[in-house]
Amino acid sequence: MASNYGETLTVGKPGTATYSSITSALNAIPTSGAEAPTFWKRYTIFINPGTYEEVVSCRPFVNWVGINKSSVLIIAPPSQSSSTGTIKLDDFVEIQSLTAVSRPGSTPSQWVIHANNKSNIGLRNIDVIPQDTTARSGCIKITGGSWTTILMEFVGMSYFGETGCALSISGNASAPQNSDLHLRNMFVDALKLNVVEAAAILLQDCHTSYLSNSLVRVKSPGAGVMIRRTGASGLVNALLEGTSVECVGGTHALDVGSNTTCYFRFSHADSQLVHPGGEIV
Repeated sequence: MASNYGETLTVGKPGTATYSSITSALNAIPTSGAEAPTFWKRYTIFINPGTYEEVVSCRPFVNWVGINKSSVLIIAPPSQSSSTGTIKLDDFVEIQSLTAVSRPGSTPSQWVIHANNKSNIGLRNIDVIPQDTTARSGCIKITGGSWTTILMEFVGMSYFGETGCALSISGNASAPQNSDLHLRNMFVDALKLNVVEAAAILLQDCHTSYLSNSLVRVKSPGAGVMIRRTGASGLVNALLEGTSVECVGGTHALDVGSNTTCYFRFSHADSQLVHPGGEIV
């Protein structure tokens, strides 16, 4: 392979691209030596129109770019394991312009896109849909105590679950220190929730979270945006700016937990619930 910065591998139908699957393109990238991806030498996988039935694990410093989200669909194959989702994120990864869905019949442990203790992640211009009529799998889940710098921009999620969350982001309960979580121009739909401790967006044990220029819709008794601190110490803050949180028939579109702070700027929420020790400013 050439040693220049920014090498691109193409994925598409036979005869239109070098590789027929995202996994085969990832496997073609060296894992060691001078040609391996690094912070200064990143690879891009360009994805042509098509439906790609595969479960994919990202690699650090390898970005994915679909031609557009309406024509690039990634879905787990019928043989998908019950313990995996469709896309597993890694450090220093950006994914753009595609749609990711889970296979119908997913189990609760399946999130369409998920990561644990990974940092410097970018998701832009993508749709994430659990394709499950029994409504059991979530859209995006990021966990672990050591992540930093996550950007989601122009991300749409439609969640059909009755419990759980569409988007769940959690940090270190013992010492919240995660930072640089930016959610911008998001659309998150969760209109079938039927329990109180369910939410369209859960921000838990994150030192600082930003949600801006977004629309969140939820059905009561679920919450639109839920902010939680589960540990005994540490600051948990969230800033909502230019965001609308709509709850159909509910009392807590915005749910601010004990010992957390929500900075509410130029935003709208149908209803608010503040637990003891919580604060909206």
